[in-house]
Amino acid sequence: MLKIGILGPGTMGSSIAYLAASCGFDVVLYGRSDTSLEKGKDRIEKIISGGIKRGKITEKDAEKIREKIEYTTDLNPFVDCDIVIESVAEDIELKKDIFRRIDMICPKKTVLATNTSTKSITEIASVCKHQDRVVGMHFFNPAHIMRLVEIVRAVQTTDEVVERVKDAAIKLGKIPVVVKDYPGFIVNRLLVPFLNHAIEFLASGISSETLKKVATLGLGHPMGPIELADFIGLDVVQAMGETLYEGFKDEKFAPPILLKNLVKAGFLGVKTKKGFLDYDGKK
Repeated sequence: MLKIGILGPGTMGSSIAYLAASCGFDVVLYGRSDTSLEKGKDRIEKIISGGIKRGKITEKDAEKIREKIEYTTDLNPFVDCDIVIESVAEDIELKKDIFRRIDMICPKKTVLATNTSTKSITEIASVCKHQDRVVGMHFFNPAHIMRLVEIVRAVQTTDEVVERVKDAAIKLGKIPVVVKDYPGFIVNRLLVPFLNHAIEFLASGISSETLKKVATLGLGHPMGPIELADFIGLDVVQAMGETLYEGFKDEKFAPPILLKNLVKAGFLGVKTKKGFLDYDGKK
């Protein structure tokens, strides 16, 4: 049975930790402070309670999930992990720093994966001694529900590592697709221009409700693009756009002014209870 280490107890890291534990894997969840770990534990408990309420899991299942997760502010427990998945903030220097540290702790056989949504896997791998074991493993939010995982091959990544991560994704109940290391990979390279156009339509006076009808009734999407942006996090949407624009120098990826202003104001979407929507269903 695999032992999976998760670096970062934020929204995605906590969701991945819950997913791995619910699949029966031993999990180590790292946070930089006790406070961040407590927040991560609260996120996992929220997922558990939601699962119980919806009848997806039992109280007995919940207890087993809790027992599978070890919380730590120390990287040393990662020494016997089979796979480590980094899920810290979308800051390339922060990611490179934690990869330098984990690369020194984990034996060569340990796969080091990053859950980055847009950053260069090749650049992250460049700071490691064993660069060939670094790979992208991009989950989608919420990770315990969304089925797709992008497996991103860096220039240095070996075929063996790609196959091991594909196998792990399948064991986690996911459908893996292998992609090249380009900014935004596949999904976000498609998604960012779509969200940007929706935000520009909103700024021009077209309502979020109209955009929702177009997306759900015309395109078959489960929610509208403005709701989706709020759900992802407007700071994350902006960061994705900036990375893609930097990589391709194409204006379709550049974050719209309205998006940047909301981020400056601290209105980041669902996680701050206010973004494009106020969560009483009104703009």
